[in-house]
Amino acid sequence: MLIAAVICLFLVYIFPIAHRSGGLKWILCGNLLSFLLAISLIGFEVIPPFTENTCRVLNAVQVVEIGSIDGVQKPTSSFLSLSSFTPGKLTREIPYIKDEGFSCEKTNVIDMVTYDIKYGCVSATGHESGDNILTVYPKLELVEEKVLNGETLAKFHLDAEGSLRWVLALNTTSLKSFQLDEVREPPGERHMLALRQNPASVEGWHIIQFVSGRGGPTKFDLSLTSLHSAPFKTISETFHNGLLLKWRTDVNMTTAKLERTIKRLPKWVSFFGKSTSPYPLTYLIKYP
Repeated sequence: MLIAAVICLFLVYIFPIAHRSGGLKWILCGNLLSFLLAISLIGFEVIPPFTENTCRVLNAVQVVEIGSIDGVQKPTSSFLSLSSFTPGKLTREIPYIKDEGFSCEKTNVIDMVTYDIKYGCVSATGHESGDNILTVYPKLELVEEKVLNGETLAKFHLDAEGSLRWVLALNTTSLKSFQLDEVREPPGERHMLALRQNPASVEGWHIIQFVSGRGGPTKFDLSLTSLHSAPFKTISETFHNGLLLKWRTDVNMTTAKLERTIKRLPKWVSFFGKSTSPYPLTYLIKYP
């Protein structure tokens, strides 16, 4: 900003003189050549675009998707996602991690509940020794659904399985109200965390973010009231790709493959996450 201000103040005085003396075109040509030279030096990497002092910001996360298999919630897929908050493709980073099986396509759109990763690199992962990401995972279950006075009431149970940071998206298209309760020990004792009538939304979704300290609650009950008498699953089929709930739980731990990937990346890569970004390990659950 300071450099731009100095240049503008300089040109304010130099342009009138140059215009009267006929040198304006030479100044404009010189500026254009300087611009093209700078772009060429960066484009052909004579001057590297990223160094240890000017880092490329990346976000690396192990994603585990939870779905229903024969009526039981289980991990359906596991992959490593590498994305950037800065413009440009990840062509310079790929050679360093090509042995990990990454593919970078714009079709790899990942819904992280609070935002979408529209371009990034993805590598499928399995269950490696020492990782328990596929054996211990969160659960979101429909406990009860009934019709009362022309309105559908549904109760869900959420078990974060040790995750103390999560985000939940509620589809508000036909949602009248919701209530979120913390389930304390002993079983059955509840503490209300949130209650909303006609919840506000952004693009049809109401976002709930939860963060707790060590020893915080991990089990919750979610009660929804619909404006219609039809089941929530039937109503949700007509909007937002048939989704009623989207739940992302974050865990502050790394897997073996994520650690290998981080070590292989060049020194000019820096890892950064926004307040809405997931931790290194995240679980995604959608209902229905």
